[in-house]
Amino acid sequence: MADLVKLIQQLENLELETSKDVIAYGKLIRKIGNELYLQTYFRADELESALRNYQGKWYHFGASTKVRARLVTAHLRIGADGVAAWALGGVKMTNSFHKHFVGPERAAQGKPKTKPKSKFEIFTDDD
Repeated sequence: MADLVKLIQQLENLELETSKDVIAYGKLIRKIGNELYLQTYFRADELESALRNYQGKWYHFGASTKVRARLVTAHLRIGADGVAAWALGGVKMTNSFHKHFVGPERAAQGKPKTKPKSKFEIFTDDD
């Protein structure tokens, strides 16, 4: 949990001024999303196991606590999947930034003019 707090503080303090900041922003989103996804998904499993063992009262008659536990924790798992999608959005944003901004910038600068090297080389014992 402490790691998650530190990552969120880093995300809040990050200012998007250079291309490295944009890349760092995408990586932070991915890290936060993965951490939050794991915590949420594990907590859903923990909650389900606790609710499965619940001995129902008389008004729970006719409904299995195992089914109810699965229904309750399904909402938490769906939220965890949403966080995973958010983390994936950070990765896609970084890749899109490379495709639409970094790539054309490099192409506009041009390649350095050097002699093309032959792929075939001959090594002799005399040298």
